[in-house]
Amino acid sequence: MRRTRSAALAVLIFSASSLAGCIPGPLRGGGTRYGEWYATDVDVARAQSVWRDPWVAPRQSTVAHVRTKNQSNGQHLIFRTVASRDTSAPTLGPQTGDGVSRSIVLTEVAAAIAAGWLLTGADCSSTGPGLSARLRRPGSTLHSAATATVFSTRITVDVPYHLDSTWTFEPPVALSETCLQGGASTTAPADVGVTGRETTIPEADEPRWDTVFPAPALTGPLAALNADPVMKTLGITVTAPEAPGERVWQEYKAAGSGVRVKDPLQRAVSTVTSTPSSWKPTFVACWGAEGQQIVQFQRELEPGRYAVLDLRVPKASDTETVSLVQVSTPGISLEAGSEVSLEGSCLSTGASTGGSQAAFTALGSPAFCPSELQPIFGRTNKP
Repeated sequence: MRRTRSAALAVLIFSASSLAGCIPGPLRGGGTRYGEWYATDVDVARAQSVWRDPWVAPRQSTVAHVRTKNQSNGQHLIFRTVASRDTSAPTLGPQTGDGVSRSIVLTEVAAAIAAGWLLTGADCSSTGPGLSARLRRPGSTLHSAATATVFSTRITVDVPYHLDSTWTFEPPVALSETCLQGGASTTAPADVGVTGRETTIPEADEPRWDTVFPAPALTGPLAALNADPVMKTLGITVTAPEAPGERVWQEYKAAGSGVRVKDPLQRAVSTVTSTPSSWKPTFVACWGAEGQQIVQFQRELEPGRYAVLDLRVPKASDTETVSLVQVSTPGISLEAGSEVSLEGSCLSTGASTGGSQAAFTALGSPAFCPSELQPIFGRTNKP
């Protein structure tokens, strides 16, 4: 197997939210008295519901959170983006320029609709990478709300924060009504329900990481992971993250690393399944027969903690596979997944269902999360 090092850890660094809302005025109390502005168990549950969505299948994930320090003009921001990933490669034939962007967005929209999401609009006022579509999950409650934005290079998913009391639920529209197919170009709502004033949020100490760094709790799990034959075959080594700095709001990067394997996905998967180890396949997804393909494996490191090996390609014909490994964070990550069979999955059937081409097919549930995290209010926080 040929492999090259990639900037995999850089991929794990989560980008700023597209729905970052300013909190009016400086937070009351100062010092470390912003505690109840931090994420709670409500925010964890809302993020988890997005992380397990098979179409979203994030590579970068976090819990919606607040940043209370070092903002310009005394502003404090809520970041609501909980998941993101690169888009599937275009599959609608040879295209150039704006045609490529439109093809990519259309591919993702078709996949999202097949996975149960509702199309609510598209914005074609900016050409090329700026072209975008908006989708949301069914439902009309804050706890079920999730808004996805699809660009030609990336999708992001946002959810309400626990301090929000309203959310914009755009009505569903037909694809033909959007600018993607000759209809109207519409823009996203200007704002969502950033609610609460500093005078209504009780003062409380900020949550902290209850550990020294590198975290001793990761010593045994990482030793087991790095000794794994699959890790050695792929050439991946995972080290314990250093302490998060105060200037990055205690944001902790989960233990993870990866390589770019110079083999197509099928061969990379075969390498994992043919190597004696404890990895089991838990998720498979295909964006049509020619688009993005993802396979995830899990293995237990200790009771309550597992590792995820994520293998994916932007399009099925790619000759290189991006592989990333991430260690779960107990109490925040999803529960360990059940094993699925690769035999008969879309990897071997070409995403064909009943003789017809499916826009999106998936088996199992993704679990590559979270890639970074702040401490959660009201909890004992350990990596």
